[in-house]
Amino acid sequence: MAAALGVSSVELSLIEEFLHRSAAEATADFIRIYSPFIPKLSEKLGSHGSDTNYDHEPSDLFAAVHSLQECKRGSLGWSLCEFYRRNQMSPLGKATPEPSYCLYHDMNHVISGYEPTGPGAIALGAFKLAMDDSESNWLASLGNF
Repeated sequence: MAAALGVSSVELSLIEEFLHRSAAEATADFIRIYSPFIPKLSEKLGSHGSDTNYDHEPSDLFAAVHSLQECKRGSLGWSLCEFYRRNQMSPLGKATPEPSYCLYHDMNHVISGYEPTGPGAIALGAFKLAMDDSESNWLASLGNF
């Protein structure tokens, strides 16, 4: 069945770990396996890139996201802020792990219209996989399941 679905050994390994380990162990393994894809999938804004040192003042990325609150109603920036408000989520900040990746991910929710729920995450994974049949999107989709 795995061959028919085009699922490789990496994905099968991830599924096995989800089935035989605790949620915390499976999550740690997923993050370890998925982390090499994060730089490629992260939004690059200003000098921030995929830097992971957030102990300094807000970078270009944080300032750019904060400024989206001033966007016109109905715009993409306004929609991202509305997404955070509607789902009682904090916008990106110093405490956000991998903020560039989170921005990319959250914007995918906004553009697709899928809310951050179980069914929404599964739908978003399928949406991203339909856009790009890549190993990173397969891993993310399996993680959603």
